[in-house]
Amino acid sequence: MGMQKYGKQLRVNKKLFGQLLEERSRLAEKLNFIIIANSEGKEHLKRIESKTDFVSIFPLEVISEVIRYLDQKDILSGLTVSHAWNQAFTSLPQALKFPKLVKPISRKRFAKFMQFCNAVFENSCSHRFIDKLEIIPVRNDELSVFSQLSEASIRISHLSLSLRVIDNLKLLKLLDSNDDMRKLFGLLDFLRFKCL
Repeated sequence: MGMQKYGKQLRVNKKLFGQLLEERSRLAEKLNFIIIANSEGKEHLKRIESKTDFVSIFPLEVISEVIRYLDQKDILSGLTVSHAWNQAFTSLPQALKFPKLVKPISRKRFAKFMQFCNAVFENSCSHRFIDKLEIIPVRNDELSVFSQLSEASIRISHLSLSLRVIDNLKLLKLLDSNDDMRKLFGLLDFLRFKCL
């Protein structure tokens, strides 16, 4: 509206316009953008890929605090971002203090979680210990998840199991026939078992 009404009276101050363009390109550079003009002369912004990995900037205490609130899916995704992220995640045994597993969890996802546990325990040289773990396996994968957990030789303080296929009698037979499962249950401080 202003250009239509005052178009002939407006004058462009070339000095101020030049300063505005300089400031614009300086600001774009600060924000990791570059101004690119296409063949028609229209300009657009393109993001410049950063060379610094933000995980390497933060102290381990901050990363540890953030990891505490991530669920299993986010942690496993974070492992694949870069080598620095993988090193940060696997060097913090705090990530396994209260792990939040996907519910219900399949045997494949549980196997990935167990691989992550092994990587963390190997890198941190800490005891193979999880404070509190809640597992709700997929109906057809209960036995597989249960056997993976018992074979991992991880000490769990508080274990919460919600199972559909394995009831009290089947659990008793499994414990009677499997030394690893007896050892797992023998070291528990607290067990919550629920048949769904």
